[in-house]
Amino acid sequence: MTIAIPPAKKRKIEAAIHNIIVANLPKIRDVAQVVGFLVSCDIAVPYGTLFRRSIESEKNAALTANHDDFDARMSLSDQAKADLNWWLTNLQYASAPIHRNKPDFIVETDASLNGWGANCNGHMLGGQWSAEEATWHINYLELKACFFALQSLFSKHKDIHVHLKSDNTTAVSYITFFGGTHSVQLNELAREFWLWCLNRKIWLSVSFLPGIENVSADFASRHFREDIEWKLHPEVFRKIIDIFMTPNIDMFASRLNHQIQPYVSWKPDPNAFFNDAFTLDWTNYKVYAFPPFCLIGKVDYTHCEIGCN
Repeated sequence: MTIAIPPAKKRKIEAAIHNIIVANLPKIRDVAQVVGFLVSCDIAVPYGTLFRRSIESEKNAALTANHDDFDARMSLSDQAKADLNWWLTNLQYASAPIHRNKPDFIVETDASLNGWGANCNGHMLGGQWSAEEATWHINYLELKACFFALQSLFSKHKDIHVHLKSDNTTAVSYITFFGGTHSVQLNELAREFWLWCLNRKIWLSVSFLPGIENVSADFASRHFREDIEWKLHPEVFRKIIDIFMTPNIDMFASRLNHQIQPYVSWKPDPNAFFNDAFTLDWTNYKVYAFPPFCLIGKVDYTHCEIGCN
């Protein structure tokens, strides 16, 4: 129950790809032909669309620059050549299931200009944007929220199917079609997003969720515990480690206030090494700990002694 490419067609596509790779300046017509071949393989090559976006964008740009002259010649970037080589490597054994199993997890996501939020089976998570991030376009933030939700929840998972629900049609489109040609920034983020999933063999499906129904993720994107986002001034931190030691982990931190990486967060966090410092063995680390004031009493002598070894 899988879809695969017939051997004769594989050989034809491989020859066409090889010809434009070895050509110093291939004709736009030849590149366009390869793009057409790759589009025809989408249904049989999982993640394949991801590895033709750069080629397609460069072909479109060259065509515009040459006033739609398909016989003009164009250059291929290193990224485009790397993507073509991915096709050569994966085309031979590529196949896709006709029907995928039901998702293992369903995640609702949302973004506001203040932060991002997600809901997975009643478990709500989210966080604030940095000052710079808060200036980005809302479509970019919505796609970023989807990425942060997956990173926070599934960084240690493999071979799973996750269904995302978003109330932003642009984010839905850029995930569904592995990027797009209208926005360079959104396409780059979608590529980063899907490569992260590919490395973990995570398959994504996505659907639109009307905003009026996206209550939990919307709430999580607007309500935060700002009273725990404390950190030492970086200059003070540097002076402290100059006197004592250079730590190799930040035990009480978040994406926005960590002093070093790796760091351990309180709740699921897109870049955290671990969640909940009190459930982690501190033995093999040189610890930096700047916990919320209410937790200082829990960081007892035992923890401090272990962290300083």
